[in-house]
Amino acid sequence: MSATWKTGFRKEFGRMAQGDDKTGTKGTNCIFVMTHDEIAQIPEDRVVTYARIVVDFGPQKEDPNQVRITTGGNLIQ
Repeated sequence: MSATWKTGFRKEFGRMAQGDDKTGTKGTNCIFVMTHDEIAQIPEDRVVTYARIVVDFGPQKEDPNQVRITTGGNLIQ
């Protein structure tokens, strides 16, 4: 069962990033993975928000195991 949700997460993360070769998901370049050094160099005038992972089962969908990543909208300026 955990493999199902791991695959769903791969699809969602790949969709938002640069794609995922294993699932064949095309990316949209909305997010980029940063190294620890890059994170440490974020300017102090920038606000860092958080991600929330939401899972759902929608039997009527083509892919019923839905995983979505949302951002902490309360911190977006």
